Amino acid sequence: MLSDIAKRLGFEKFLLMSRGEAKDTGRARQVILANCIEAVIGAMYLDAGYDITGQFVTTNSTYVPGQPMSCSNSSAAACANGGLGYQTMDNIALEAQNVGKTWKSYGECMPYVGYTGGSTTCPNNGPRYIDYHVPLSYFTNINTAQDLVPFEDPNVGFAHDLTSGTLPNFSYVTPNGCHTGRDATYNSGNSSCFTDHRCSAMTTIAAELCTADNWVSANIKPLVQSSYLQAGGDGLLIISFDED
Repeated sequence: MLSDIAKRLGFEKFLLMSRGEAKDTGRARQVILANCIEAVIGAMYLDAGYDITGQFVTTNSTYVPGQPMSCSNSSAAACANGGLGYQTMDNIALEAQNVGKTWKSYGECMPYVGYTGGSTTCPNNGPRYIDYHVPLSYFTNINTAQDLVPFEDPNVGFAHDLTSGTLPNFSYVTPNGCHTGRDATYNSGNSSCFTDHRCSAMTTIAAELCTADNWVSANIKPLVQSSYLQAGGDGLLIISFDED
């Protein structure tokens, strides 16, 4: 993103580069441009102070490629993603597509296949589908229309694909607000998340982790027990989380 902003501001024409660097238009050039704008922001802060620098960052951090630098040019959903807007930069799904591999992003409580809108309440009026926990929904250079799918969809969802042996080469799974293991703000303090009496008897943070653990056990354990991750399989499972 920083390199896109630097290009938009015309920084390239002010760079002095070696012949080799000047010929390169790939990753190395992007790094140089990103470093350049970081240096400018640092110099601006030292010279003009926080307020002026803050205005510059706020004005230019919402760049949507091909559009003016304003979050108003993107949907409200994209603006909610820290103001990043929709993106066309490189990403893991694009890399998969480029070499003929398949991918899917399974979002629990995602309203429908191909959904790229904002966070929304789950069908049971419980905690939310959280759009900014589904990063692949913000890219316009990948097959989001067919590869963003509701986790629990009986026809194209995760359990269906696992059981039928049709999981894609790359799967990205996102729980809803009940099951993230995050603090109470992600489930609006909704005690209906804690259906296991062992979890509901705990303090809120512990109950969140207990509930997330139950979800992983119910939904991811079958993957661990499948041929994908057993002897002879070639699967790799990465579970990431932060904060609580």
